[in-house]
Amino acid sequence: MSTKDCGHSTPCGCEDQPLMGPPPCAQGTPNCPDPDPCPETFRAACLVWTNDDLVCDTTVLATNGDRLPLILERIVALFCNQAEIAVAEVICGETTVIPEGSTLDEAFAAVVNYFCQRLGELESTVGQNTTALLNTTQVATLCVPSAQAGCTECTTTITFRDNGNNVIDTVDFNYTQCTPTTYGLFAQTADSTPVVDPVAGSLIGAGVGSLTVPEGQFQVGDSFRLKMAGKITCSNIQELSILVRVNAVSIAGTGLIDLQTATASEWLLEVDFTIRSLGGTAQVVSAGTWSYIVDSGGQNLEGSNFSTVSTIDTTIANILDVVASFNLDQGGANVIFSELFTLSKTY
Repeated sequence: MSTKDCGHSTPCGCEDQPLMGPPPCAQGTPNCPDPDPCPETFRAACLVWTNDDLVCDTTVLATNGDRLPLILERIVALFCNQAEIAVAEVICGETTVIPEGSTLDEAFAAVVNYFCQRLGELESTVGQNTTALLNTTQVATLCVPSAQAGCTECTTTITFRDNGNNVIDTVDFNYTQCTPTTYGLFAQTADSTPVVDPVAGSLIGAGVGSLTVPEGQFQVGDSFRLKMAGKITCSNIQELSILVRVNAVSIAGTGLIDLQTATASEWLLEVDFTIRSLGGTAQVVSAGTWSYIVDSGGQNLEGSNFSTVSTIDTTIANILDVVASFNLDQGGANVIFSELFTLSKTY
Protein backbone atom coordinates (compact mmCIF):
# COMPACT_ATOMS: atom_id res chain seq x y z
CA MET A 1 0.00 0.00 0.00
CA SER A 2 1.37 3.44 -0.88
CA THR A 3 1.68 6.08 1.80
CA LYS A 4 1.96 9.87 2.17
CA ASP A 5 1.95 12.33 5.07
CA CYS A 6 -1.61 12.77 6.34
CA GLY A 7 -0.81 15.96 8.24
CA HIS A 8 -1.14 14.66 11.79
CA SER A 9 1.43 14.92 14.59
CA THR A 10 0.87 11.30 15.44
CA PRO A 11 0.72 8.39 13.11
CA CYS A 12 -2.69 8.06 11.55
CA GLY A 13 -2.15 4.47 10.69
CA CYS A 14 -2.22 4.72 6.94
CA GLU A 15 0.36 7.22 5.62
CA ASP A 16 3.17 7.59 8.16
CA GLN A 17 4.07 3.97 7.79
CA PRO A 18 2.72 1.31 5.60
CA LEU A 19 0.13 -0.76 7.42
CA MET A 20 -1.76 -3.63 6.06
CA GLY A 21 -5.45 -3.61 6.71
CA PRO A 22 -6.96 -6.12 9.07
CA PRO A 23 -8.41 -9.30 7.73
CA PRO A 24 -11.54 -8.84 5.59
CA CYS A 25 -13.68 -9.77 8.56
CA ALA A 26 -11.88 -9.54 11.86
CA GLN A 27 -12.76 -11.92 14.61
CA GLY A 28 -15.70 -10.66 16.63
CA THR A 29 -16.97 -8.30 13.90
CA PRO A 30 -20.80 -8.42 13.97
CA ASN A 31 -22.83 -9.21 10.89
CA CYS A 32 -19.80 -10.57 9.10
CA PRO A 33 -20.83 -11.67 5.57
CA ASP A 34 -19.82 -15.08 4.46
CA PRO A 35 -17.99 -15.05 2.21
CA ASP A 36 -16.74 -11.46 2.76
CA PRO A 37 -16.76 -9.59 -0.61
CA CYS A 38 -14.00 -7.19 0.56
CA PRO A 39 -10.39 -8.32 0.42
CA GLU A 40 -9.46 -5.81 3.18
CA THR A 41 -11.01 -2.99 5.33
CA PHE A 42 -9.81 0.61 5.89
CA ARG A 43 -10.19 3.29 8.54
CA ALA A 44 -12.50 6.18 7.48
CA ALA A 45 -9.69 8.70 8.01
CA CYS A 46 -7.75 6.94 5.29
CA LEU A 47 -10.39 7.71 2.60
CA VAL A 48 -9.92 10.98 0.66
CA TRP A 49 -12.43 12.80 -1.62
CA THR A 50 -10.80 13.33 -5.01
CA ASN A 51 -13.81 14.35 -7.15
CA ASP A 52 -15.40 17.75 -7.85
CA ASP A 53 -16.91 19.67 -4.93
CA LEU A 54 -20.03 18.09 -3.45
CA VAL A 55 -22.51 20.96 -2.87
CA CYS A 56 -26.08 21.06 -1.41
CA ASP A 57 -27.68 24.42 -2.30
CA THR A 58 -24.91 26.77 -1.10
CA THR A 59 -23.38 24.40 1.45
CA VAL A 60 -20.15 22.63 0.42
CA LEU A 61 -20.16 19.11 1.79
CA ALA A 62 -16.94 17.83 0.25
CA THR A 63 -14.06 19.28 -1.71
CA ASN A 64 -10.98 17.71 -3.23
CA GLY A 65 -8.72 16.42 -0.47
CA ASP A 66 -11.31 16.23 2.31
CA ARG A 67 -11.26 13.14 4.49
CA LEU A 68 -14.35 10.98 4.88
CA PRO A 69 -15.00 11.75 8.61
CA LEU A 70 -15.15 15.49 7.87
CA ILE A 71 -17.49 14.92 4.93
CA LEU A 72 -19.79 12.78 7.08
CA GLU A 73 -19.84 15.42 9.81
CA ARG A 74 -20.93 18.06 7.28
CA ILE A 75 -23.68 15.84 5.88
CA VAL A 76 -25.00 14.98 9.36
CA ALA A 77 -24.95 18.67 10.36
CA LEU A 78 -26.85 19.66 7.22
CA PHE A 79 -29.70 17.20 7.75
CA CYS A 80 -29.90 17.64 11.53
CA ASN A 81 -30.08 21.44 11.29
CA GLN A 82 -32.62 21.90 8.49
CA ALA A 83 -34.99 23.70 10.90
CA GLU A 84 -32.29 26.31 11.50
CA ILE A 85 -32.11 27.39 7.86
CA ALA A 86 -33.10 31.08 7.67
CA VAL A 87 -35.91 31.99 5.23
CA ALA A 88 -36.54 35.24 3.39
CA GLU A 89 -39.14 37.80 4.54
CA VAL A 90 -42.77 37.09 3.46
CA ILE A 91 -45.25 40.00 3.25
CA CYS A 92 -49.05 39.94 2.69
CA GLY A 93 -50.32 43.40 1.76
CA GLU A 94 -48.62 45.62 4.33
CA THR A 95 -48.32 42.90 6.96
CA THR A 96 -45.10 40.93 7.50
CA VAL A 97 -46.17 37.30 7.83
CA ILE A 98 -42.68 35.77 8.18
CA PRO A 99 -39.80 37.99 9.40
CA GLU A 100 -36.55 37.70 7.49
CA GLY A 101 -34.11 35.25 9.06
CA SER A 102 -36.79 33.03 10.63
CA THR A 103 -36.09 29.34 10.90
CA LEU A 104 -38.36 26.85 9.17
CA ASP A 105 -40.07 26.03 12.48
CA GLU A 106 -40.63 29.74 13.16
CA ALA A 107 -41.86 30.30 9.61
CA PHE A 108 -44.50 27.55 9.84
CA ALA A 109 -45.68 28.87 13.21
CA ALA A 110 -45.91 32.43 11.82
CA VAL A 111 -48.03 31.34 8.84
CA VAL A 112 -50.47 29.42 11.05
CA ASN A 113 -50.75 32.33 13.49
CA TYR A 114 -51.35 34.84 10.67
CA PHE A 115 -54.22 32.92 9.09
CA CYS A 116 -55.84 32.13 12.44
CA GLN A 117 -55.86 35.84 13.30
CA ARG A 118 -57.25 36.81 9.88
CA LEU A 119 -60.07 34.26 10.17
CA GLY A 120 -60.97 35.60 13.61
CA GLU A 121 -61.02 39.18 12.32
CA LEU A 122 -63.11 38.09 9.35
CA GLU A 123 -65.75 36.44 11.56
CA SER A 124 -65.91 39.48 13.86
CA THR A 125 -66.13 41.95 10.99
CA VAL A 126 -68.92 40.12 9.18
CA GLY A 127 -70.95 40.14 12.36
CA GLN A 128 -70.63 43.91 12.54
CA ASN A 129 -71.54 44.37 8.87
CA THR A 130 -68.35 46.28 8.21
CA THR A 131 -67.96 47.43 4.62
CA ALA A 132 -64.32 46.35 4.19
CA LEU A 133 -61.94 43.93 5.88
CA LEU A 134 -58.70 44.50 3.99
CA ASN A 135 -57.63 46.85 1.23
CA THR A 136 -58.15 44.08 -1.32
CA THR A 137 -61.31 42.53 0.22
CA GLN A 138 -64.91 43.73 -0.14
CA VAL A 139 -67.97 42.94 2.00
CA ALA A 140 -71.51 43.68 0.81
CA THR A 141 -74.83 42.85 2.46
CA LEU A 142 -78.17 42.57 0.67
CA CYS A 143 -81.45 42.11 2.58
CA VAL A 144 -84.93 41.41 1.20
CA PRO A 145 -88.29 41.13 3.01
CA SER A 146 -89.01 37.73 4.51
CA ALA A 147 -92.26 35.78 4.51
CA GLN A 148 -91.98 35.99 8.30
CA ALA A 149 -93.48 39.22 9.59
CA GLY A 150 -90.93 41.72 10.86
CA CYS A 151 -87.98 39.83 9.36
CA THR A 152 -85.60 40.15 6.43
CA GLU A 153 -83.47 37.54 4.66
CA CYS A 154 -79.91 38.79 4.32
CA THR A 155 -76.84 37.63 2.42
CA THR A 156 -73.39 38.99 3.21
CA THR A 157 -70.96 38.39 0.33
CA ILE A 158 -67.22 38.59 0.94
CA THR A 159 -65.14 39.04 -2.22
CA PHE A 160 -61.43 38.30 -1.88
CA ARG A 161 -59.17 40.10 -4.34
CA ASP A 162 -55.43 40.12 -4.92
CA ASN A 163 -53.32 43.26 -5.18
CA GLY A 164 -54.16 43.38 -8.88
CA ASN A 165 -57.88 43.60 -8.00
CA ASN A 166 -58.47 40.15 -9.47
CA VAL A 167 -61.20 38.09 -7.74
CA ILE A 168 -59.66 35.16 -5.88
CA ASP A 169 -62.84 33.78 -4.27
CA THR A 170 -66.24 34.77 -2.88
CA VAL A 171 -67.95 33.53 0.27
CA ASP A 172 -71.67 34.01 1.11
CA PHE A 173 -73.16 34.09 4.62
CA ASN A 174 -76.99 33.78 4.74
CA TYR A 175 -78.98 34.76 7.81
CA THR A 176 -82.38 36.08 8.95
CA GLN A 177 -82.70 39.20 11.07
CA CYS A 178 -85.95 40.18 12.74
CA THR A 179 -87.25 43.23 14.57
CA PRO A 180 -90.41 43.45 16.62
CA THR A 181 -93.50 44.28 14.56
CA THR A 182 -94.23 47.14 16.94
CA TYR A 183 -91.60 49.19 18.70
CA GLY A 184 -91.61 52.58 20.36
CA LEU A 185 -90.26 55.77 18.83
CA PHE A 186 -91.32 58.28 21.47
CA ALA A 187 -92.93 58.29 24.92
CA GLN A 188 -94.05 61.43 26.75
CA THR A 189 -92.91 61.66 30.37
CA ALA A 190 -94.51 64.95 31.48
CA ASP A 191 -97.73 66.87 30.87
CA SER A 192 -97.71 69.14 27.85
CA THR A 193 -97.96 72.90 28.15
CA PRO A 194 -101.70 73.78 28.25
CA VAL A 195 -103.16 75.22 25.09
CA VAL A 196 -105.48 78.14 26.05
CA ASP A 197 -107.90 79.92 23.74
CA PRO A 198 -107.40 81.62 21.39
CA VAL A 199 -103.69 80.73 20.83
CA ALA A 200 -102.80 77.46 19.07
CA GLY A 201 -100.09 75.26 20.63
CA SER A 202 -98.46 71.85 20.68
CA LEU A 203 -99.98 69.05 22.73
CA ILE A 204 -96.66 67.18 23.00
CA GLY A 205 -94.79 67.34 26.30
CA ALA A 206 -91.25 66.37 27.22
CA GLY A 207 -90.33 62.73 26.71
CA VAL A 208 -87.81 60.14 25.57
CA GLY A 209 -87.11 58.95 22.04
CA SER A 210 -87.39 60.94 18.84
CA LEU A 211 -90.12 62.44 16.67
CA THR A 212 -87.74 63.10 13.76
CA VAL A 213 -87.20 60.87 10.72
CA PRO A 214 -83.95 61.83 8.92
CA GLU A 215 -83.97 62.52 5.20
CA GLY A 216 -84.25 59.44 3.02
CA GLN A 217 -85.08 57.10 5.92
CA PHE A 218 -88.75 56.46 5.16
CA GLN A 219 -89.61 53.30 3.24
CA VAL A 220 -92.79 52.45 1.38
CA GLY A 221 -95.13 50.69 3.79
CA ASP A 222 -93.74 52.25 6.96
CA SER A 223 -96.70 52.46 9.33
CA PHE A 224 -97.09 54.26 12.65
CA ARG A 225 -99.60 54.56 15.52
CA LEU A 226 -100.08 57.72 17.56
CA LYS A 227 -101.93 57.61 20.87
CA MET A 228 -102.56 60.68 23.02
CA ALA A 229 -104.77 61.40 26.04
CA GLY A 230 -105.31 64.25 28.48
CA LYS A 231 -107.76 66.72 29.99
CA ILE A 232 -110.04 69.38 28.44
CA THR A 233 -112.17 72.18 29.87
CA CYS A 234 -114.48 73.96 27.42
CA SER A 235 -117.85 75.66 26.98
CA ASN A 236 -120.71 74.47 24.78
CA ILE A 237 -120.20 77.30 22.29
CA GLN A 238 -116.50 76.62 21.68
CA GLU A 239 -114.96 74.94 18.62
CA LEU A 240 -111.78 72.85 18.63
CA SER A 241 -109.41 71.61 15.94
CA ILE A 242 -106.54 69.09 16.43
CA LEU A 243 -104.00 68.56 13.65
CA VAL A 244 -101.25 65.92 13.31
CA ARG A 245 -98.51 67.62 11.32
CA VAL A 246 -95.26 66.59 9.66
CA ASN A 247 -93.18 69.73 9.43
CA ALA A 248 -95.83 72.30 8.40
CA VAL A 249 -98.01 69.78 6.55
CA SER A 250 -101.15 68.35 8.13
CA ILE A 251 -101.39 64.58 7.60
CA ALA A 252 -104.43 64.04 9.88
CA GLY A 253 -106.98 66.28 11.56
CA THR A 254 -110.25 66.30 13.42
CA GLY A 255 -111.66 69.22 11.48
CA LEU A 256 -113.55 71.91 13.42
CA ILE A 257 -115.51 70.21 16.25
CA ASP A 258 -118.48 71.87 18.01
CA LEU A 259 -117.83 71.22 21.67
CA GLN A 260 -120.20 70.63 24.55
CA THR A 261 -119.45 71.72 28.07
CA ALA A 262 -116.69 69.68 29.69
CA THR A 263 -114.86 70.32 32.93
CA ALA A 264 -111.43 68.73 33.32
CA SER A 265 -112.75 65.81 31.27
CA GLU A 266 -110.73 63.01 29.70
CA TRP A 267 -110.10 62.99 25.97
CA LEU A 268 -108.39 60.43 23.66
CA LEU A 269 -106.76 60.75 20.24
CA GLU A 270 -105.71 57.71 18.18
CA VAL A 271 -104.23 57.96 14.66
CA ASP A 272 -102.70 55.37 12.30
CA PHE A 273 -100.79 56.45 9.20
CA THR A 274 -98.83 54.71 6.44
CA ILE A 275 -96.25 55.88 3.89
CA ARG A 276 -97.61 55.01 0.42
CA SER A 277 -94.79 56.41 -1.73
CA LEU A 278 -91.50 58.29 -1.46
CA GLY A 279 -89.98 61.46 -2.83
CA GLY A 280 -90.78 65.13 -2.83
CA THR A 281 -94.51 64.40 -3.16
CA ALA A 282 -94.75 61.21 -1.09
CA GLN A 283 -98.27 60.07 -0.20
CA VAL A 284 -99.37 59.43 3.37
CA VAL A 285 -102.74 57.94 4.29
CA SER A 286 -104.08 58.33 7.83
CA ALA A 287 -107.20 57.58 9.84
CA GLY A 288 -108.16 58.17 13.44
CA THR A 289 -110.63 59.23 16.11
CA TRP A 290 -110.83 61.92 18.77
CA SER A 291 -113.29 61.60 21.63
CA TYR A 292 -113.99 63.27 24.98
CA ILE A 293 -116.44 62.98 27.89
CA VAL A 294 -119.03 65.76 28.22
CA ASP A 295 -120.47 66.98 31.52
CA SER A 296 -124.09 66.28 30.67
CA GLY A 297 -125.47 62.76 30.65
CA GLY A 298 -122.86 61.13 32.85
CA GLN A 299 -120.02 59.54 30.89
CA ASN A 300 -121.25 60.25 27.37
CA LEU A 301 -118.59 60.33 24.67
CA GLU A 302 -118.50 62.92 21.92
CA GLY A 303 -115.95 63.37 19.15
CA SER A 304 -115.20 62.67 15.49
CA ASN A 305 -113.69 60.15 13.08
CA PHE A 306 -111.46 61.21 10.19
CA SER A 307 -109.30 59.90 7.35
CA THR A 308 -106.92 61.81 5.07
CA VAL A 309 -104.57 61.29 2.11
CA SER A 310 -101.85 63.93 2.13
CA THR A 311 -98.43 64.66 0.63
CA ILE A 312 -95.08 65.12 2.39
CA ASP A 313 -91.43 65.38 1.28
CA THR A 314 -89.42 62.32 2.34
CA THR A 315 -86.17 63.70 0.87
CA ILE A 316 -85.81 66.02 3.87
CA ALA A 317 -85.93 65.49 7.63
CA ASN A 318 -89.50 65.22 8.95
CA ILE A 319 -90.63 66.20 12.45
CA LEU A 320 -93.99 65.14 13.91
CA ASP A 321 -96.15 67.49 15.98
CA VAL A 322 -99.73 67.55 17.30
CA VAL A 323 -101.29 71.01 17.44
CA ALA A 324 -104.56 72.09 19.06
CA SER A 325 -106.44 75.38 18.68
CA PHE A 326 -109.71 76.80 19.95
CA ASN A 327 -111.64 78.79 17.37
CA LEU A 328 -113.17 81.39 19.72
CA ASP A 329 -111.52 83.80 22.11
CA GLN A 330 -113.24 83.36 25.45
CA GLY A 331 -110.58 84.95 27.59
CA GLY A 332 -108.72 81.74 28.42
CA ALA A 333 -111.75 79.81 29.65
CA ASN A 334 -111.01 76.87 27.33
CA VAL A 335 -107.95 74.74 28.06
CA ILE A 336 -106.60 71.43 26.71
CA PHE A 337 -103.36 69.55 27.47
CA SER A 338 -102.01 66.00 27.17
CA GLU A 339 -100.89 63.64 29.92
CA LEU A 340 -100.00 60.69 27.72
CA PHE A 341 -98.43 60.46 24.26
CA THR A 342 -96.74 57.51 22.54
CA LEU A 343 -95.60 57.03 18.94
CA SER A 344 -94.91 53.49 17.75
CA LYS A 345 -93.85 51.91 14.46
CA THR A 346 -96.22 49.11 13.57
CA TYR A 347 -94.69 48.00 10.25
